[in-house]
Amino acid sequence: MRIPVMVSVVGAIAACSFALDASACGESLFRVGRGAAYRAQTAPLPGNVLLVAPSEEAKALAERLAAAGHKVHIVETANLISDELKNGKYDVVLASYNDRELVAAQTAGATAKFVPVATEEGQKDLAAQSYERYLSADDDFTQFLRVIHRTLKASS
Repeated sequence: MRIPVMVSVVGAIAACSFALDASACGESLFRVGRGAAYRAQTAPLPGNVLLVAPSEEAKALAERLAAAGHKVHIVETANLISDELKNGKYDVVLASYNDRELVAAQTAGATAKFVPVATEEGQKDLAAQSYERYLSADDDFTQFLRVIHRTLKASS
């Protein structure tokens, strides 16, 4: 008699805990234990990202993107993009807005979509005029995940 009552109580508690979990684009909430939760940022649609990362901040971004579920490959300069595109399949290329002409020439004919990252004052407005999707070095990590997700979704 006690076992069915305990099973129904445990089931009700589990149903309540699932009802209280929340997630947003790029975030997942995990229940760790009683009263504790862990929020992780995840990529709902993982993709292959080629990142031009000449700085330590950009390399840290690559690590976070990889932890979120993307396959990330790093090149030091935009000159190396065409070689990487020949050697691997990439969905998104993230590079500085300053390198846009070089990146455009190297990604011509490739399936990878270029998403410029504004690194200087005023570049965000210029990128908004020329590109459907763009980022700024000042954007938070969740914005990077959103833009990559939207780019992947539009390509599929």
